[in-house]
Amino acid sequence: MITKIGICAGQILLCLETHQGQIPVNVLLREINASLELIFMAVGWLARECYVEIHGADPMSSTLSLKKKP
Repeated sequence: MITKIGICAGQILLCLETHQGQIPVNVLLREINASLELIFMAVGWLARECYVEIHGADPMSSTLSLKKKP
């Protein structure tokens, strides 16, 4: 399972790069071929590791963006 989360996290980062660093979660869900649970686990891992920021309270209507490095 950990490997699947890591692969999905990599797909999310690639998707963010192709969308200029910001993407609505509902668009991300359409572009990545994985289960909802796997995508949200990968997003959580990326947020915990300070790679992405989540903007918005509702998971389905929020926006995901790459975190700017200092």
